[in-house]
Amino acid sequence: MSLLKKIQDINNGIDKNDFYPLYLKNNKIGNIHKYVAEKIVQKFKYIIINDKEVHIKIHGYNKLNYLMKELSSFLQKNNLSSSLTGEMFPCCNTLGGEVYFFLDRASISLLGIRGYGVHMNIYVHSKEGIKIWVPKRSKNKLLDPEKFDNSVAGGVAINETVKAALKREAYEEAGISNDIIRKAQSVGVISYCWKSNYSLRPDMLFVFDLKVDEKFLPKCLDGEVHSFTLMKWESIRQIIEDTDDFKINCSLVLIDFFIRHGLINQENEKDYEILSNSLNLGK
Repeated sequence: MSLLKKIQDINNGIDKNDFYPLYLKNNKIGNIHKYVAEKIVQKFKYIIINDKEVHIKIHGYNKLNYLMKELSSFLQKNNLSSSLTGEMFPCCNTLGGEVYFFLDRASISLLGIRGYGVHMNIYVHSKEGIKIWVPKRSKNKLLDPEKFDNSVAGGVAINETVKAALKREAYEEAGISNDIIRKAQSVGVISYCWKSNYSLRPDMLFVFDLKVDEKFLPKCLDGEVHSFTLMKWESIRQIIEDTDDFKINCSLVLIDFFIRHGLINQENEKDYEILSNSLNLGK
């Protein structure tokens, strides 16, 4: 399998015959699979389908939050979503803009609402070349247990800035102090639109790099990581190409790292030009 195939697999798009746009106060906020939409409108009188569009017909921040709490519970009880996480994330058109409501992380993709995340590559310049700290997710994770992940990764929660989310995740997942995380560099944004069964993830990831010395040792504090391994970048590339051992969106972040650091180029990657233009297809 090629690096390009990994990007194409996560940008498999929206089939308009299967998904209805979701509106709140004439603002398009997501997309719902028609099967899920039909289940929801039978239960909730304030959510309707009109001409292949789903409309939420209730206003007010508190009322919407209550509705979303009930909706999340309904989706779980009907085996449409995984177990609720208790992690609450905002629904907004732009991060930092008006928050229409918040909802449990497990429900976001079933409503096709954009999720925001922070992902960071922690890397070392060694005598053998560039190496990257790669965590293996805990076997107890609900999503992608025991898969490889980015050095630090997590969602931007309700009322949280990107920098605050990075600081929190870096400490919880890798034991990184405030003094070290200040050295992290913002290197761009990756977006994608990933369809899987009834869910849709039009996510946006804020990407950071953190260069450390060879004495640095990450240490997970929240139990979400089983172990860390300092891997040669070439080994990571091979794993991404040959297996599905990396969490799929994490592969995009690493491919982006390879391109930005000149590790893959026109001489060693036949799809270099297409790869370079393919990391924001979800916009």
